[in-house]
Amino acid sequence: MQELRKYRRVSYRGQVLINNLVTAPGISLGEGGLFVGTKYLFKPGSEIDVEFSVGGDIIKNARAGAAWAEQYRNGNDVYQPHRPSL
Repeated sequence: MQELRKYRRVSYRGQVLINNLVTAPGISLGEGGLFVGTKYLFKPGSEIDVEFSVGGDIIKNARAGAAWAEQYRNGNDVYQPHRPSL
């Protein structure tokens, strides 16, 4: 089954700095948002600052709202992937 999206997404494997404290790997990027994976939980609806690079340009102080969060367990580690919406 194909997932329907309002905006097309592309793979994004760069590092994302969140709130000047947490570095997380990017997963995908699109007009509707940025998907990152992190061990830290950001409550959906909370505002965060993100910094990342696209095509050699650094995007700084981009304000985002955490739109989705899921906590899951993998072995002994607990991970929470998050999708801040830009």
